Amino acid sequence: MSMRSYSRRRLQRRRRQKTANWGVRALVIFLICASLLFITAIVIGLSLGRAAADPDGSSEEGTVKTSPPPAGRFRKDAVPFVTARYLDHAAYMTPDSGYRGPDPEPDGAVSLLLRTPAGEEDPSETSDGGVKTGTGMRLLYRSPVSASKSFDIIDGPELSTLTAALKNEYRYLSGVFETSYAKEIISSRLIMKEYEISLVCELAEAGFDEIVITGVGEDERSLSEAVSFIREIGERTGGAVSVGLALGLDFYDSPDARSAINSLGFDCGFLAVDLTSLEIPSLMTPETVIRDRTERISEITGLYGLRVIVGCGDEEGFDGEIAAARSAGALNVQSVKKKADQSEQINNEKENGGAVTGSP
Repeated sequence: MSMRSYSRRRLQRRRRQKTANWGVRALVIFLICASLLFITAIVIGLSLGRAAADPDGSSEEGTVKTSPPPAGRFRKDAVPFVTARYLDHAAYMTPDSGYRGPDPEPDGAVSLLLRTPAGEEDPSETSDGGVKTGTGMRLLYRSPVSASKSFDIIDGPELSTLTAALKNEYRYLSGVFETSYAKEIISSRLIMKEYEISLVCELAEAGFDEIVITGVGEDERSLSEAVSFIREIGERTGGAVSVGLALGLDFYDSPDARSAINSLGFDCGFLAVDLTSLEIPSLMTPETVIRDRTERISEITGLYGLRVIVGCGDEEGFDGEIAAARSAGALNVQSVKKKADQSEQINNEKENGGAVTGSP
């Protein structure tokens, strides 16, 4: 074998070894690159998942939010489902009357009217000059906040005495509170809003479990302001009291009711329909009217756990109105006396030559 042939074979062998080594190296490089791409894809996927789950930049560990959170969605799981029966607390607090409140329902809830328009005793304007001096509202209890402002007519027991007595007998106190800030002129609206927020916070501190707000407008701007009003109460009380927003039947009976509710971002309370002002048509009873009106909005009632507030007839028939609302599918009901008994109204209108009328 010549030296030249041997050298040629060695050179060819080295070339084949180099080619094999480069193949192995290429395979290793490819696997490393593929692994890096796979890990990068996982990291990007996890980042996108966190962003989708926490769009406002917060985290479970309490990371500081970089922007205000968007309006939340209505939380049905936070709705207090009760059956609260009306209690005339003025009579309840008068021992000489011998009056006692209603027997507690299984959930131990009672319903009290706490603030209402003063009517003919409205002190909101003076006789000389028409300068506004009050709210035109009657507060049906006495409290430090109301005493310090003298905005309302005050008529009722001391708040601390009232709540202490009721808590001995009932587990759950629901108060119906009519606001008036929305009716104020711009220059005094903020003052009245602050006053009414302070009153509700005081009720929460005294031991009320929930306050149902009435008297707000039902246009988009008024509803947005009402949600801000309720959200402020929640922030000041640390969520110690549930706050309900009561609106009229026409709002919930509208074909746009669901979209209007969903656009509110109402994540800080519960919703109620106020049926206390319904007129009772001839040949109908309060019970049949309540059943009919509750059935009209049964879809909304079920979807949002809507509180149905009854009390459009005589006080003696409030239990029947509660039963009528239940039979129409309502699982969340309370009664409250907000207007004169139907019997009194009928007698008054007969004396004036009129009649009780209304449309079914």
